[in-house]
Amino acid sequence: WKNSYTVDGIFIDEVTNSWPATNFDSKETAVSTYTELVNYVLAVPTFVRAVLNPGSAYDEELMQPYYGNSKVIAVVMESTVEQYYPSATGKNCVDLLYNSTQGSFSPG
Repeated sequence: WKNSYTVDGIFIDEVTNSWPATNFDSKETAVSTYTELVNYVLAVPTFVRAVLNPGSAYDEELMQPYYGNSKVIAVVMESTVEQYYPSATGKNCVDLLYNSTQGSFSPG
């Protein structure tokens, strides 16, 4: 499949966001398991990112080994931007990032 598609990373879904989760005996086991998965992904020469999807707030220790590493991302919300920020309806990213109160933003 790697030869048939341009795959540059792996999306790790259903990451636990509670401790201990039903699939793990302890927080340490969960962190160790996800760390092993992420490190495996990052060791593949053609992969440039690993995305963890707990879908909501997660224990800080899950991402701690990757602080400052832009190749590792965690998804913390699985809803539309309008649900999180109701006044965002019909706006684009630039509209949401900056307004006259926050300063200015030019594409770059």
